[in-house]
Amino acid sequence: MLSYFSTRKPTPSHQKTSVPLLRTFVNATRQKEMHSKQTQRKTQNTTFNLGVKKKKVQKNPIPQQRKPKVSQKQTTTKTPTFQVLTLSPSTEILLEGIKNGDRRMLSKAITLVESELERDHKQATNLLTRIIEERRELAQIDPKSVDTFRVGITGPPGTGKSTFVETLGTNLCNEGHKVAVIAIDPSSRKTGGSVLGDRSRMVNLGAHENSFIRPSPSRGIAGGLSVHTSDQILLCEHAGYTHIIVETVGVGQTEVSVADVTDMFMLLISPGGGDVLQGIKKGVVEYADMIVINKCDGDMIQRGKMIQYEYKNAIQLLGHQMGDWIPPVLTASSLMKIGIQDVWKKALEFKSHSQGNGSFETRRATKRKNEFWKKLYEFLKMGLHRSEPTMDLIHKLEPMVEKGIISSRKASSDIVNQIFQYM
Repeated sequence: MLSYFSTRKPTPSHQKTSVPLLRTFVNATRQKEMHSKQTQRKTQNTTFNLGVKKKKVQKNPIPQQRKPKVSQKQTTTKTPTFQVLTLSPSTEILLEGIKNGDRRMLSKAITLVESELERDHKQATNLLTRIIEERRELAQIDPKSVDTFRVGITGPPGTGKSTFVETLGTNLCNEGHKVAVIAIDPSSRKTGGSVLGDRSRMVNLGAHENSFIRPSPSRGIAGGLSVHTSDQILLCEHAGYTHIIVETVGVGQTEVSVADVTDMFMLLISPGGGDVLQGIKKGVVEYADMIVINKCDGDMIQRGKMIQYEYKNAIQLLGHQMGDWIPPVLTASSLMKIGIQDVWKKALEFKSHSQGNGSFETRRATKRKNEFWKKLYEFLKMGLHRSEPTMDLIHKLEPMVEKGIISSRKASSDIVNQIFQYM
């Protein structure tokens, strides 16, 4: 043992001091590397690698060369994608028949649209949506292929509206135009039924191959129209009918709903339809684009000229929605076929005038928006009757209103609060 310790060489002093220095250097290097990694993680905003790549947040503006790619991604994600509507086989047959001009299929399609059954509502909606898409594609290819003219005719009962429509429509059919007539018939408030006898007054027009006549019930809708009149017009236009004539019920001065679905609003009055005071009343007259004094034949010719003069003065006081258009006041006789051509010339003049100043498409867009709100209210009413909790509350409050316990305003407010729960 002594020999072992005696033979072991002593460790130099510089080697004894280098070992702790080396350890200190290594530890300091490791701490520096760990600190640099932590700072690098904070600056790069990275997390533990779990197999999912996290996008880096760039605070600086996007370079100019990368902007188109980012905007393209945003547009593709935000742009709504329309699914191809699937129609039932029977509805597909109706659509093909409409495009081929089959009047029988067109009548069935209108019946489908007018149906209040829940099973027909979805297919009717899909059918109209498909037609709108097809007409938009046709408008991009050939705008003239979707060029139509919608004329609304109204007036008090007994002014000869049906006879006037038949004479005007027959003249247009003889000239080669395709004419569709939508005749709104009043519905009974007691039974809900309608006579639908306007077609019997248009025998000559109904027999023409270029015509289509569809009587429709008003179903209690105020304003002289049906709730589905705009849908009927769309179906007729897709069937190839370029001139759509809408004949209203004929209820009086508040009948202005036809102006919301047509391009031109024509008011028919009779020579014995009242004095000039009726002409200046705020109502149907101020919405009219043209006034026609019908039945000006025989002994009523002079009376018709007097009424014509009085209404011309009244129009000067009322003005028109298009400031640069003065509604003409004309005389005609549907029975004697006098003045009908002059009426149609003025109608075409109104169309070209409105197309020239850009109000034609503007008015159609506004009318589509108004029609949207009308349909919204109608479908809200339908949904109201299909909701069991709401109907239970209605049946509970209705007797209380009937007995005078609460007001109709309070009952209506309670129902609305239950439906929307925010008022």
